[in-house]
Amino acid sequence: MEVQESMAWSYDEILDLVEAPDCFILILGEDSALVYIKEQLQGIGAEEFRAFLLAKTGKDFIRI
Repeated sequence: MEVQESMAWSYDEILDLVEAPDCFILILGEDSALVYIKEQLQGIGAEEFRAFLLAKTGKDFIRI
């Protein structure tokens, strides 16, 4: 698996939103995803980040 430090993407590229107890996962493709650890979010809480992603994508979270 290749790990990239940064990449450009837009909200319309998000295929699925996944929420685990400790993180949010944005699925961008079959072999591409972004993981945001809830405890490491800076300047925004997990509830606010969830609401922000829902508003930007119009998608519901898959909870695992």
